[in-house]
Amino acid sequence: MNKVKIGDLLTRIKESIDIEDDKQYKRVTIKTNNKGVYLRNIEFGRNIGTKKQFIIHAGQFLLSKIDARNGAFGIVPNELDGAIITGNFWTYEVNHELLNIEWFNLFVSSPEFIDICDRASSGTTNRRYLDENKFLNFVISLPSIDEQCAFMEYFKNIKQKYDTIMIELRYQQDLFTKLRQSILQEAVQGKLVPQDPDDEPASVLLERIKEEKERLIKEKKIKKQKSLPPITENEIPYELPKGWEWVRLGEIGAIVGGGTPKTNIKDYWENGDIPWLTPADLNNLRSKYIAKGRRNITKLGLEKSSARLMPKGTVLFSSRAPIGYTAIASNPLSTNQGFKSCIPYVMQMNEYIYYYLTYSANIINDQASGTTFKEISGSAVAKILFPLPPLNEQKRIVEKVDQLMTLCDELEKNIEQSKKDSELLMQSVLQEAFKEA
Repeated sequence: MNKVKIGDLLTRIKESIDIEDDKQYKRVTIKTNNKGVYLRNIEFGRNIGTKKQFIIHAGQFLLSKIDARNGAFGIVPNELDGAIITGNFWTYEVNHELLNIEWFNLFVSSPEFIDICDRASSGTTNRRYLDENKFLNFVISLPSIDEQCAFMEYFKNIKQKYDTIMIELRYQQDLFTKLRQSILQEAVQGKLVPQDPDDEPASVLLERIKEEKERLIKEKKIKKQKSLPPITENEIPYELPKGWEWVRLGEIGAIVGGGTPKTNIKDYWENGDIPWLTPADLNNLRSKYIAKGRRNITKLGLEKSSARLMPKGTVLFSSRAPIGYTAIASNPLSTNQGFKSCIPYVMQMNEYIYYYLTYSANIINDQASGTTFKEISGSAVAKILFPLPPLNEQKRIVEKVDQLMTLCDELEKNIEQSKKDSELLMQSVLQEAFKEA
């Protein structure tokens, strides 16, 4: 290992240019966290405020004096040859007699190089700039050019194997996504578990649902809703097993929205104990059940907004982009207006409803409308076609789906662990290479 200053490896280049109004220019950005140099946009000179800029060329080393300590640097790719930068970016020619450019591109992504940039930066917390003199005078341990080339051959071999493994693992993850959807498709089409001729048919269950709905209306717990349109033959997507019925979602449960108490009134939020959810609270949810979100509201906040307290067992469905997040309330809670949730009239149906909405999320999303963001209305959710099995068969379906989804979860955990192990291997290879830098 030879001890060299960074200044022996990099030579600052300032190739200035005066921007012309009628000429187009490629402008670049440097992404943090070692993501490299990318095209920002192509712009006419008349739209570029700073008229004095600098030209960069392929193979040069580029860094941001503001964000170098956050990993904002990289090698200029061929497609950005001749692009322009402002004075906040610094350009360097690389000493090819001492450096293998591929080795150097790896080195600048290492924690050791990030630490150098951090120690060479000065200023206040939010406005720390790289001090070029300090930066160029840092001394590092540099392998010989032959050692750099030998390491790159070794690294490329490891990287090729790593890439092959990661491609296979991503492929397996995609297969699991399709497998989950296939399981749900089999479930809602009556093909996942055997039918039992002794089951009470769905038509009888529908009568119970109607009776419960009428009771709730009579007791003024829910409002009488408009009649839903009859189901036509053209709407029916597939034939159901004997004992099943096609219905609309609004026939078997109340479709309810949510609301947001005014955020500037403390009494609606401070010391609140009513869970209040947004669709973001359901993102990456591993369980089918959810108890709370990131915020609570007060009883007054609930009363003064269109939010409502929904009972345990309510099936939550995000109806505003992103559409299709589903969960079951494991306790009474409320939501913002980004939901059109279903309160089943027969609560034992909630898990089957949950799985059907999970399966149908993409189909429902295609029916949504909107310009700024897509949304599906409560009336549209109420009209969603729903394949209703006998109640006992619903229980068997849910039990089987739970079993298969648990198996999928366990297998996917193995894939995730394999990805982590592969990433750790790559990190250890790089750490070993640059630990003495």
